[in-house]
Amino acid sequence: MNNILEGLQGHQEKAGKISLDFVLDTLGLTIKKDTNSKLITFFAMLSAYTKESAFNVIFVAPSSTGKSYIPMQTASLFPKEDVLKYAYSSPTAFFHQTGQYDKEKNVNTINLEHKIIIFQDMPHMQLLERLRPMLSHDEKVLRIQITDKNQKGGNVTKQIDLIGYPAVVFCSANTHIDEQESTRFILLSPDFDQDKLKQGIAMKISREADPEKFQAELAKDENRKELIKRIKQVRNAGITEILIKPDDVQYIEQEYTKKRPELKPRHQRDIGRLIAIIKSFALLNYMFKTRVGNNIFADREDIDNAVKLWDEIAMSQELNLPPYIYDVYWEVIVPCYLEQQNNTNKAGITRNDITKMHLKVKRFALEASKLRMQIIPVLRDTGLINEVPDEKDQRIKRIIPTMLNKAQIYEQDSPINSEDDPGVTKDNIKLVEEMFNEMESVN
Repeated sequence: MNNILEGLQGHQEKAGKISLDFVLDTLGLTIKKDTNSKLITFFAMLSAYTKESAFNVIFVAPSSTGKSYIPMQTASLFPKEDVLKYAYSSPTAFFHQTGQYDKEKNVNTINLEHKIIIFQDMPHMQLLERLRPMLSHDEKVLRIQITDKNQKGGNVTKQIDLIGYPAVVFCSANTHIDEQESTRFILLSPDFDQDKLKQGIAMKISREADPEKFQAELAKDENRKELIKRIKQVRNAGITEILIKPDDVQYIEQEYTKKRPELKPRHQRDIGRLIAIIKSFALLNYMFKTRVGNNIFADREDIDNAVKLWDEIAMSQELNLPPYIYDVYWEVIVPCYLEQQNNTNKAGITRNDITKMHLKVKRFALEASKLRMQIIPVLRDTGLINEVPDEKDQRIKRIIPTMLNKAQIYEQDSPINSEDDPGVTKDNIKLVEEMFNEMESVN
């Protein structure tokens, strides 16, 4: 997941051109590891300065895992007046925020054009449900009717006009995401590996030991100053559209569909996100692009880099899974099942088996309640696991993964969402035994 730089192009080919490794190094001053997440978050925020290509990100992870840290640190690079932060907002309170009120028309206009909105640690998804038309860019002006109290204590109807397509970052510990929300967001999760935790602890000690010194050194960093300067240049460049040449349109279609022989309805939205990332890549170095009036053209380098970045996260997006649950499936559940099948003839694995393997692989405990209430239901609903009763004790549910090979995600005959397929068979296991043995030798 952290090899995105391998094969990426654009390493300061021209004086003043900002490359992806430059962006990563600069973000890395305060965000350790999390290569894919911080890149996508950065370009999502940069996309706010496009006319209609802003895209949205949702961080889903358990509490106290730093899911709001990445967007907050990334947002510190952007002009403060463009960033709206909400530690909490009820589904109705958001629409009561300050705007321009027209007393005669009884309309409160809130201009969100070129804005970045960060919702930190939100406990529910009801606000997103009300913002669906804005998130999917259905209308440039979203007209909302709400009720409010008047001075006499009665109810009065208010009209709210939300204008523009902001870049929205939503952070939540709630893993139960409605498909209508998940298709409007790129799903991300922070990394939990040991190297990330060690680097994070070292930086935390340095920051807390002398906060003023830490912030002073951060402010003096030349790369950080250069990236902040570029963001302001992008903001003030007055770029109306980022266009794609006809030959490149065909190239994007070929690159996207060749890996997906069986297309799904959500691919129509996903391809839009890929194009939005392409446009954000082009926007970063707009002064080096072909420009006609206020329009610029993305080039093949932007396309290739965006495709590589999208491919890093595509599988979890295809399954509507937060990356941390996706990783638990492939790094914990599948190896646990393979280990059991190599040693016993039991039908599947138990929750207790999974928690033990999680401790072995991830080096920290997985709470039984989170596994039972958050991870297993999501994997079951996605079709990645089936649950069958234990032969000796019907109260015990045994878990059987339906995929043992990531390539199956794109296969037409994949058992995903199939009610008739009970899970993988002994023949399937042979296909991935080498993968399991390799993992064992590393451990």
